[in-house]
Amino acid sequence: MRKLFFTLSLFLFSLSAESQLQLANPINVKQFNNKRLKKKARRKKAIIEEYIPFDLKGGLIFLTANMSGQQDSFVLDTGAPSLLLNRKVPIDSSDTVATDITGSVPMQNVIIPKFIIGNITTERVNAYFLDLSHIQANKQHKVAGMIGYEQIKGHELFLDYQRRQMLLLDTERGIYPEAIEPSGYIPFTMQKHFIVVVVKIGGKKLKFGIDTGAEVNLLSKKTYEKLAAHFKFEKEDSIRIRGVKEKALNSQQVIIEQTIIRRKNYANMPYVVMDMERMNNIYEIKLDGILGYPFLASQKFSINYADKMMYIWKDVLPERKVDEADVLASDNSGN
Repeated sequence: MRKLFFTLSLFLFSLSAESQLQLANPINVKQFNNKRLKKKARRKKAIIEEYIPFDLKGGLIFLTANMSGQQDSFVLDTGAPSLLLNRKVPIDSSDTVATDITGSVPMQNVIIPKFIIGNITTERVNAYFLDLSHIQANKQHKVAGMIGYEQIKGHELFLDYQRRQMLLLDTERGIYPEAIEPSGYIPFTMQKHFIVVVVKIGGKKLKFGIDTGAEVNLLSKKTYEKLAAHFKFEKEDSIRIRGVKEKALNSQQVIIEQTIIRRKNYANMPYVVMDMERMNNIYEIKLDGILGYPFLASQKFSINYADKMMYIWKDVLPERKVDEADVLASDNSGN
């Protein structure tokens, strides 16, 4: 039985073989300049922030948020432009469409009175209804909607896939500078709502989007064909991809031995080859691919939209300090 994966870069999710999602294997090519890094990562006094736990279904992050007083489950999708809510929209009620590499579906614009993630509250949120029921059915997990770029752009987003926890911080506030320090950084630019980093494959500099809503990495068919002329790809079994459209697409999967980002090689990175021209043209962007779960879960990253930096961390979330009262309560419970 084949397994479905999602790539939600407005949006994509993919269906793959039974094997687990393969992670990138980061290998240091050259040490980072620590002095320069410290200047880039200036941080104020540490302020304790609230950890936001999440569930990981395949490669998608499911977290709890409060919408107008009701707790519900949402997918974190940095590749989506705004808050997206799961509701079927009749064609005659739609006022816009959602488009990704699989096609387009109708959407309807709505205003949400209040939306809360962790300790961050936003009022009068611009959101869109669209049908996400196929994701909910595949993941067997409720999907109230997707949290997109507009909800997180004013903050620094820390993701720890191993512990399944995240922090969403004010960019003016600190992040445990005495306890942990970033070990590297990746500068990025923005193309519309997409985070874009420079990637080197086969000696060519390429532009890739970063997307927490993508279960797989994508390589555009156009870029793949250009590279294939002088670069040998290790081909894998085909994989089925699904996006905003319910219909799945069969796509070629390849393994690339060297994916270089800021002098670091993410070895043996898996990619799915797909035609991205439709999405590039509609959004007026130029992306050669998307880096999703296999890349993001390989290390601990934070995304700072104000600095336009992705920071790499040896550790993101400090270990929770056990209060002495907690220890005593635990000891007494056995008596």
